Amino acid sequence: MSYIAASNERSRDLSQAKKLDKADLTMFHVSEGSEEFYQSYIEGQQKFLECLYTKMPDPSCNPSNSSYATIEVNGNVICEIDNNGFVQSSNAALSGIQNALRGSQNLSSGPGLAQDRAEKIAETMGGEIVKSSSAMTQAQYDSIAKPKASVDYESMKSDPIYYQLQLLQQQRAEYLENQARQESS
Repeated sequence: MSYIAASNERSRDLSQAKKLDKADLTMFHVSEGSEEFYQSYIEGQQKFLECLYTKMPDPSCNPSNSSYATIEVNGNVICEIDNNGFVQSSNAALSGIQNALRGSQNLSSGPGLAQDRAEKIAETMGGEIVKSSSAMTQAQYDSIAKPKASVDYESMKSDPIYYQLQLLQQQRAEYLENQARQESS
């Protein structure tokens, strides 16, 4: 299962690509490849497995995604801004909001960015800022733990790919042992 075919001829220029002749191929087990090749293969497979078993945190539980403010024009909410500074609006108000934010070079994040955007939108659209009860201060925002993905290693260990990797590592150890024995005799 872990065999690789390697061509004895190498060409990086695709214009010179030619059909591979099976006589030019050398089959070898991954465990018998060069150290660089073997390590690269193992790392790639481990990353692939970790990706399969990575769980992203639920963003709805993070207070930074809660509402910072709404902008109201003539009693109608035209957009909502969250504590991260992201703006949500209807399509009807979109062009006015884009004009308000065009050329904005605010490099702050979180509530600082949210406040700056709220002010620009309210000024351009002739509206008012209505802060939400979930609006955070910059200090509160900076102190919250940033969400991190987690890997379910227990489930990963029951995956057949994980078993194959363990087997491959054992085969590599045996191969290196045999190589060392042959070199010493």
